[in-house]
Order: sequence, then structure tokens, then C-alpha cells
Amino acid sequence: MSIRRGKLGEYRIIVELLKRGYNVFEVVDDNEGIDFVIRLPNGKYIEIQAKYKKDGYFNQFYMRGESRDNYFFIFYWVDEDHFWIIPSTDIKEKARYQQDGKWKNTYTIDLTSGVQREIFKDYKDKWELLEREVEREAKE
Repeated sequence: MSIRRGKLGEYRIIVELLKRGYNVFEVVDDNEGIDFVIRLPNGKYIEIQAKYKKDGYFNQFYMRGESRDNYFFIFYWVDEDHFWIIPSTDIKEKARYQQDGKWKNTYTIDLTSGVQREIFKDYKDKWELLEREVEREAKE
């Protein structure tokens, strides 16, 4: 996938977040696996890793660091024009993890069909998962 298409996917997710009223800030260097953050009124942040694919197969992606409550993956599948909003804690629990080989320490999600599509069906367009975490973080 080209860098340009990846950026277009990130911006599609950012636009959706802005439409929903979030204050979104882009991260210049995503070495930590964070593409942008949502800043909350209390100064806390929700960290977002954006993934975009045209064919629905999100292959070999890294989750750097530990999973945590305020770290979300948002997958956008352009062919279906849908989003999957998945907390990093659920990625760690449900995605396929590669322990060795060329793609060591990466995760894979296939949203096109089969078992993983069924596993992740409850995350499709489930913006309320992000909304709940925003509300929880804002109260702390």
C-alpha cells in the first residue's frame, strides 16, 4: 500500500472523528504506533492507531507497547465504507498473533470473511466503544 493511500485512510478516519465532535491531533511520527490522539477537556488523551484497506484484509500490523484502555485501533474498509472500532485490549485478546518468522510480533485481522469476521462483527461501526472510553477518561 502506498503512503498516499495510507494517509487518505487516516484522514477519512479523522474526518469521521471530527464529525462526531472530537478534538483530533495528528502525530507527526508514529513510531509508537499512534497516528493521532483525541484530546479530552481534562487534558487526557485517547490514542488512535488508524488502519485502512481497500480489500478488507488488515495484514501484519504492529501493536507497539502494551495494550491499554485509552489505546484504540480504528480500521476503515473503503469497499464497505465501514469502520471497526477496537480497543487495543481486545486486539491483544482476539487478533491472530505471529510469534515467529518474517512477521514476528505482529497481529493480523481478516475482516473479509470467516472466523475473524465473525469474531470482530460486534466492533463494526461501534463508535459507542470509543465514546464510553472518552466518558470514562473524562471523569478521572
